[in-house]
Amino acid sequence: MTVGGKIACVLYILVAKRLPSEGLALFRVFSNIRVFLLRRCVFNKVGRYVNVADSVEFFGNRSINGGDHFGFGKGCRIYAAGGISIGTHVMISPYVTLMTSNHRYVTQFSEIGNYDEYRPIVIKDDVWIGERAIILPGVTIGRGAIVGAGAVVTKDIPDGAVVGGNPARILKYRTGEPLTEKAARQDSQPMT
Repeated sequence: MTVGGKIACVLYILVAKRLPSEGLALFRVFSNIRVFLLRRCVFNKVGRYVNVADSVEFFGNRSINGGDHFGFGKGCRIYAAGGISIGTHVMISPYVTLMTSNHRYVTQFSEIGNYDEYRPIVIKDDVWIGERAIILPGVTIGRGAIVGAGAVVTKDIPDGAVVGGNPARILKYRTGEPLTEKAARQDSQPMT
């Protein structure tokens, strides 16, 4: 990591992460400050209109790629050393945990042969992740899926599925036009 990246990380941890994201008229400015700093140390490549609330903790350098219009809610814990890919129009609610690593062991009494295993998380377009959900390593969340509050996602989720529980299971499928298609159609219409 560059010296500028290290300085940005320190500023994020000591100052920006503590700036409020609710209750003040300046919350959007504070989010922009957080995103500005995170672009230098945590985000590898992200699009426009990214929102990061206060108290979000990141672990992993330059390991998050994201599209436009996504955000992390207050108090999220993002363990991104294995890599995280986030699509467009993704809402990650407060206190969600994304984990890209898992501890593998040969024996519980010795460090010999024990190691960390890293597997990326992929979150496709138009996904909603409910409060306090946990997404485990190697999971792909399909386009238009909804993860219910408190769900523990251990396996891939198909497009349009609504899941909940521990471990998460499919409850139903989402109906209606995905937000990303609606936005694309509106962008292509001429202004009147």
